[in-house]
Amino acid sequence: MSLTKIRRISICLYMRNLMCIILLLLVCKIQAQEVQNNKLPLDSFSTALPNVKILNDSIWIPQLNRYRCIRVYLPNDYEKAITKRYPVMYMMDGQNLFDKQTSFAGEWGIDETMSKLEKKGEPGCIVVGIDHGGAKRIDELSPFVNTKYGGGEGKTFALFIVKTLKPFIDSVFRTYPDRLHTAIGGSSLGANLSMYAAAAYPDIFSKAALISPAFWFSDSLYEFVKLAAEFDESRFYFIAGYNESNTMASEIKSMDSLIVVRGCKPDLHIARIIHDGEHKEWFWQREFANAYLWLFMDINYPGLETSVKRMQKHTTITPNPASTFFEIRCFPMKSLQVLNDQGITIIEQALNDVYVKVDVSKLENGIYTVVINLSAGGSFTKKLEVEHH
Repeated sequence: MSLTKIRRISICLYMRNLMCIILLLLVCKIQAQEVQNNKLPLDSFSTALPNVKILNDSIWIPQLNRYRCIRVYLPNDYEKAITKRYPVMYMMDGQNLFDKQTSFAGEWGIDETMSKLEKKGEPGCIVVGIDHGGAKRIDELSPFVNTKYGGGEGKTFALFIVKTLKPFIDSVFRTYPDRLHTAIGGSSLGANLSMYAAAAYPDIFSKAALISPAFWFSDSLYEFVKLAAEFDESRFYFIAGYNESNTMASEIKSMDSLIVVRGCKPDLHIARIIHDGEHKEWFWQREFANAYLWLFMDINYPGLETSVKRMQKHTTITPNPASTFFEIRCFPMKSLQVLNDQGITIIEQALNDVYVKVDVSKLENGIYTVVINLSAGGSFTKKLEVEHH
């Protein structure tokens, strides 16, 4: 074969490969444009489950003169149980709730969490994720102004949720529209907006998930809560991590004390600071299930006996078998005991917390019974295996 012929073949192969690369880039560009125009399903590229519906830029915010993308998680049985209605939880920062692709620094995985809970017997809940406004996020999620960072549109944004978004959701989906079945929640500034909305509209929201709140942003929120209507029939779930800020625990304690002054009953509020918690999505993802289960226990499982059985079902010991320690995350625990095979208590801890880490390094190999006594009353047991290698 001549050198000239070899060169021609090489050129042909090069041009063919170049054309393939150009064609591939063109296809990717077209697909990306079609996704942007909502012509292709987002789940072709996203981590969101198929039952997360995207209402892409279809919601007009007349109070702020702008559009907003709304993401709606529908329970697993929504399409089949055509007469069933569901409670609704409105959550801030919708980009971060269901989809890793659209999230800022990792998703909450709320769709996967809810789906797993439903497969374990939970009746289900519609979760409405409200996208933040990008550059407008601080303004929209802050009811009161911070002289350094801005804010101030939060009151209007909450009005949008109450007067525009909620009526729309109730008209399109099979919801229970009453306050008992309606919750609001978020993290950081999203928790601030949720706290304001729960205080400003107690006739709309009976439950609030306040996760890693940024109460430092404005003292005016505390002043507003002081003057709010009484919270005698509202549920509040505060949670944050020790690794967030030096003032986080004291800020949550201050707000929790305020809602008590405003009439919140002892069994209707919980405030916890978790030892390894951080101001990050992985922490919020891990803690969301407990927040949801506690907030909705009054309507999903109103009886104490039923609630205890439900808590037992959802509580796990990790690791199990254990060699050095085990951990439990549960609803507020009053105390815990570890019993040997003869029923003798060998470990006992007073808790009043949702988390416990127990040292079992000195226990002999074998099967033990862990007794969990709940702060709200009732108790249940779990089996623990200790195995030293």
